[in-house]
Amino acid sequence: VIRITEDIDATSVEGIYLAAKGCLSKKSLLFASIPCTGRSSFTHINKHIPSACKKIRGHVKAMIELLHVLEALCHIAVDSGCLICIEWPTGCVYWRRRDVKALISRYNLVGVKFHGCALGLTGVSGGPMFKPWKFMTNCPNIIKSFETIRCDRRHQHEIVAGANTKSSEGYTVDFVPKHHDAFSEAVES
Repeated sequence: VIRITEDIDATSVEGIYLAAKGCLSKKSLLFASIPCTGRSSFTHINKHIPSACKKIRGHVKAMIELLHVLEALCHIAVDSGCLICIEWPTGCVYWRRRDVKALISRYNLVGVKFHGCALGLTGVSGGPMFKPWKFMTNCPNIIKSFETIRCDRRHQHEIVAGANTKSSEGYTVDFVPKHHDAFSEAVES
């Protein structure tokens, strides 16, 4: 596992090298989770505040730089037989960008939507958070594993806002092994 996080700038030479190195194996998965803060479902609320608008533009600029790196990595991944999976919340406006759609089309990625509460995502008060997530992937096992993960509607949800926003960025103890097992099954078959 090679993790490129906030600690290693994914647009730096080191970050790109490490990520590309990870894409060179047929038994690899390029998993991309670019921050969605520039175009989350709540961006429209803050876009009329001048200071917030400037922050949003900065977030979008950073996303575009990361997307360019992702495009190059996807090319390496596909040439090496590595699988691809991109994750953002379902409502992230980036999914509707022309360049994102082109990347999805170029690499024949297929979508699967699922709900955070069904994977144990909780807010700061301990209640479940709905958070609709979406993958675009070329790994059928990931699609199959996540396509039935839906909220059963038998509980109240904490809102993904305020203090809950940061805690909704991570993956749960149910999410991680489910994703890993689906990927492992794909490369072992």
